[in-house]
Amino acid sequence: MTQKQARYAKALKKQIHLSSRYKHYYKDDREAYEELLKKHFGVTSSTKLKIDDLVKLRDYMEHKLEELPIYKGKCATPAQLCTMLSMWQNYANDVSEEALLVFTNKQLKKSHVNLNLITLLEAQKMIPTLKKMQEAKDG
Repeated sequence: MTQKQARYAKALKKQIHLSSRYKHYYKDDREAYEELLKKHFGVTSSTKLKIDDLVKLRDYMEHKLEELPIYKGKCATPAQLCTMLSMWQNYANDVSEEALLVFTNKQLKKSHVNLNLITLLEAQKMIPTLKKMQEAKDG
């Protein structure tokens, strides 16, 4: 990134954090802000956004853009989530999605708010873990 681009990115971040939507909804709720970034951009901090994404986020925060596109890049596939849930239901006493989310967060040392925010790589780590636990219970 050139110096000019870095200055522009810094100015965009400042505009985002001074916007009315940020002040009203996200300033005091870091978790909600991180969830927004994760859902729409695949990151948990605006420092990791590209300039194009910063422009979209700024426009959204300033009510110039009604919706942000959903980030589809690195999220776990529906098949992975279904596999995880199926294995969990065969293993756990509490078979709820919330219980799986708590377990997954402990295993990954993360704080996902929703199973749908788990990344592809995280799901690839969790499936063998769940499989081993299921085999140990059955064995």
